[in-house]
Parts: sequence; structure tokens; C-alpha cells
Amino acid sequence: MGFTTELIKIFDFTYKHRFENGLTEFEFDHVFVGHYDGEVLPDKDEVGDYCFMSFDEIELSLKSHPHKFTPWFHIALPLVKKIIQDSESKKRSLKINEK
Repeated sequence: MGFTTELIKIFDFTYKHRFENGLTEFEFDHVFVGHYDGEVLPDKDEVGDYCFMSFDEIELSLKSHPHKFTPWFHIALPLVKKIIQDSESKKRSLKINEK
């Protein structure tokens, strides 16, 4: 995506999904997060399009267009959101307690 940022592993999980066409995904997925606040400059030979959405926007899109997302994303998003919100809550709490 044209940038570098530190990533931390927040969890991993295994899931199995059977598709209507008879194929099955059975995966062990690792989930990492990072923070980047700058310009995104993807390589046009590798990336056709991208977008940035808030958690609320992603959740609305998951409900209105669930087929646009991979099965593992439906599992991972709520877990990622909870971990990030819990982390932000702890940071706010620490700032309040420091005063």
C-alpha cells in the first residue's frame, strides 16, 4: 500500500467454511494491527482500488453486502473492534488517572 508501519499480533483463530460450490476453506488465520496516519500510495500494478472506512461503515456494509467480504472477515472484525476499543478505553483511563 506504499507505506510501512509496525504491526502487532492481536490474536489468531481457526475457522472452516463450506461454500455453495462444494469448496471448503479450513484456515488458521493470524490477525495483526498497526497504526498509520499518512498518505497511502499503492503500487498501481498490485492494487486496483482501496478504501478507508470506519468500523460503523464497515459493519453497515457487512450487513447490506455480506457477499463482498470473505468468511473469515465476518469472524475477525468484531474481535478486532473489541480489542481496539478496549485498548483505547485503557489509554483514556490511564490519562485520567495521571492527572
